[in-house]
Amino acid sequence: ECHKVNGVNWGGDNIVENFCMKFFYNDGGEFWTGDFYWMYYSFEYITDEELKCFALAATYDVTVTASTGGSITGGGNYKSGSSVTLTAIPDNGYRFVKWSDDSIENPYTFAVKEDKNLAALFEPISYNVIYILDGVEYKQFPIPYGNQITIEPVPTKEGHTFSGWSEVPETMPLHDVIVTGTFTANSYMLTYVLDGDIFKTETVTYGTAISTPEVPAKEGHTFTGRANVPATMPAKDV
Repeated sequence: ECHKVNGVNWGGDNIVENFCMKFFYNDGGEFWTGDFYWMYYSFEYITDEELKCFALAATYDVTVTASTGGSITGGGNYKSGSSVTLTAIPDNGYRFVKWSDDSIENPYTFAVKEDKNLAALFEPISYNVIYILDGVEYKQFPIPYGNQITIEPVPTKEGHTFSGWSEVPETMPLHDVIVTGTFTANSYMLTYVLDGDIFKTETVTYGTAISTPEVPAKEGHTFTGRANVPATMPAKDV
């Protein structure tokens, strides 16, 4: 049934005069029409053709949640058709990935047509742990911010002793981390034995060229020469 209506409150202060609309009532005195939810409050016939009533526009809830690493502005209760803008704000060390409906827009603007639940997904930013060994890059690993750093095992090198890695933080900070280490050449004992007796001893650094000493003359004897002398000092005593 179409009634000529005088004085409709359209969910605010605007009064609409003299228009016609069909009412679809249920037993509770409530009805739907278009995008608006109407609640019947009261009426009185001003004339046989006029009816006075009030109407409230439909409202919907936009509920937002954020994963670890950020927050969201926006959300709440809105009238149907309203424009809503949500902004995902990552914390330091995190980046915004997407919304739970797979949108990657940020800020995210849409028109409200129904109740909506949205979650913002954040993830930690990765930074590099760079190992420098004897002045040369040895290894490099990306590690997400806040994750525990596992120190690289001690490297080995023949004839050398490793100094140890420089200080490494327990968890990944908001920047790349440079870790340094060096090798130091070991020294070994070089012993000369002449006719079964120790003739000379000296300490020689690994890899250093070996210079043999002069052998003193011995009356009535001929020196047979040196045996088993390496060109450079090995990683052991000789």
